[in-house]
Amino acid sequence: MASPTESAERYFRAAYDRALAAANHTKDVQDPTGIAVYDIAASLSGISKGLGDLAIGLRATYMVLERMEKKLESERLSRR
Repeated sequence: MASPTESAERYFRAAYDRALAAANHTKDVQDPTGIAVYDIAASLSGISKGLGDLAIGLRATYMVLERMEKKLESERLSRR
């Protein structure tokens, strides 16, 4: 299973690809199928999911840091 930051990277990469697809579709002034709009929506969805995964990864990092700080403080106090 991928870590949250690895998952976020995949979402961002996919969002980038969809944004490029939207840019290519908008070159065609008449886009009766709405493909460009769909690609833009998919790109925004990927960005949103990626940001959510980054937030999870960041919170997990802070939790580890908090545990390390408590452990270091505990060891520092026990040495006195």
